[in-house]
Amino acid sequence: MFIGAALYWGEGQKVFTDKRGSYPHLCFSNSDPQILLVFLQFLERLLHVSRRQVRAEIHIQPNLSALQSLSYWHKVTGIPRERLRIYKVISRSSNHKRPKNILPYGTMHIRVNGRKEFFKVKGIIDGIAMTYNITL
Repeated sequence: MFIGAALYWGEGQKVFTDKRGSYPHLCFSNSDPQILLVFLQFLERLLHVSRRQVRAEIHIQPNLSALQSLSYWHKVTGIPRERLRIYKVISRSSNHKRPKNILPYGTMHIRVNGRKEFFKVKGIIDGIAMTYNITL
């Protein structure tokens, strides 16, 4: 429970606004398959969210194969293919500065649309912060 909440605290999206306003949801991003699997197990075991309820975006650089990235992340995570989307991204700030193979399959962004799940994770994080007297 604490590992999943701490991962979200460090790597999860904290701002929830879009053109319609704000809607609390969980969005977790990483390129490390082991970290993503730990977070998916946290979702399943503690929040009772199946992989069929998860949507995932795979962000890749234009030089990467969308099909290879999609196949890789499907095989690693077990998230159904119809729940996976590919986005090609171009970062002007890192253009020609990073090796082309640094993220060979891109970065995965896991999203769960659920207020209840979001507030459960927020409650765990708040509890951790209170335990260690962390206030802002």
